[in-house]
Amino acid sequence: MRLEGDETQAPSLTWRVWLLAPLVFVSLVGVVVPLNESHKAPPPPKEYVGKASEPRVPYDDELDRLLLSRPEIRGEELRVIQNLHRRCRDRRNAAGKIPRSLRARVDRFLEKYFHLRAQENGKALPADIGAALDAADEHEGNADRRRDHPIPPVVRKPKRFHLLAERPYAVCVEMGGDIDVEQVAAQKMERLQALARAVGKELGSDDPVYPDRPLTIVFLREARAHRRYLQGSTGLVARSLVSHAEPEKRRVVLHMGAKDSALFHEVTHLLLAAHRRAPGAHHGLPLWFEEGFAEWMSSGRPITKNGVEHWEFGLFLAPRALDLERRGSEDRLLSLKELLDATIATRDGWLETDSHKLSTAYAQGWALVHFLKHYEADADGRVVFGVDGRLGTGRYMDGWRRWLTFQVGGKNGRPYSGRAAFQEALRLDDEGLERAANAYRKWSLWLGRKAKLQHVANGRVIRGNRRGRSDDDLLPR
Repeated sequence: MRLEGDETQAPSLTWRVWLLAPLVFVSLVGVVVPLNESHKAPPPPKEYVGKASEPRVPYDDELDRLLLSRPEIRGEELRVIQNLHRRCRDRRNAAGKIPRSLRARVDRFLEKYFHLRAQENGKALPADIGAALDAADEHEGNADRRRDHPIPPVVRKPKRFHLLAERPYAVCVEMGGDIDVEQVAAQKMERLQALARAVGKELGSDDPVYPDRPLTIVFLREARAHRRYLQGSTGLVARSLVSHAEPEKRRVVLHMGAKDSALFHEVTHLLLAAHRRAPGAHHGLPLWFEEGFAEWMSSGRPITKNGVEHWEFGLFLAPRALDLERRGSEDRLLSLKELLDATIATRDGWLETDSHKLSTAYAQGWALVHFLKHYEADADGRVVFGVDGRLGTGRYMDGWRRWLTFQVGGKNGRPYSGRAAFQEALRLDDEGLERAANAYRKWSLWLGRKAKLQHVANGRVIRGNRRGRSDDDLLPR
């Protein structure tokens, strides 16, 4: 082809367009797809199962529960939580622990949603309590029992509560009158935090308990308001009860005049449930441990050491020991096998049919905890004391710790309690269980004798020769 003068010819662009078209399409897809996907919530993290022998980090459970209970969490916050969940899983060590810096990051998220949940519970509390009080009049309970134990109507319904939230608790104090609710809430919170530390130490848990919902502790101004609420919410008419726990609601309700022992007993139930990583049905829990351990932790008092005040728990309960002495003299103590086989469902049945048997089971549950922690006797059957004159670590302490491990983590990820679990924890065959049952009965009677002789100082059992005779420490034959 020949060009003449200024005449030019532009090259064809068709082949260049076809080459550029795929590149333009890919670029547009790369921009549009992320824009569309940004409006879709990423799927929640899969629950980490881990090895059978590997403990789960409590923060894994908490982050899982947080996402399940808060479906409104979306966007950047959801991605941050997912990333934290993944890092908790990846950075745990062989003991199931995670670095402190990572724990602090997780804690900030849990703290935020813990307080949101506490505020929601506090706002719903007046309506919840009021509905139970209204239902008390209409409840279809036992008419005869209602006539025998009439409960006067509550004139006033609680309308406002002062809320103090500090993990793992939300303390709600009914407002009104001349009560300094802020001071009451702060005082109760201090004691409850001491209890949480003591329970965690006893259960062998280094990490604080962070339940997915706060443990709500409700203080009502009037005792009759509590009785009325109990009747309306459960149908139970009981003038003697000053407090009760509601495990399904993670809540304890009591009136302000209740003793600290009642508060500690009921809250221990909630703390046990919060620590359990393999929870089972509430009605199937072992009665002796649930009530015996709660009784053990209910005996708390403040002591000052080196100018610092702290709380001490697990003190000697003289009323329970005297109950054992009285029941033993009447030959009405439960056998160890009967005690080990009893569950919360058994307790509910005894509550209706045999309150004396139920009281005995509480006392024997406390005595069994005492036995497992402190039992030691020489060949002559004399109780062995430490050099400081106090009971020391008993021969069954290792078994007690294994039992606590079963109660917290179960076995193979499933709940494990009852007589079989007890024998495995203490490594007892049937003959060994019989020997332990005989020793436990003698120990229970001996505790009753020590209470009767008042061989107790500063909440601890002391040697007989300090206030009586050395033979006072011989176990019964």
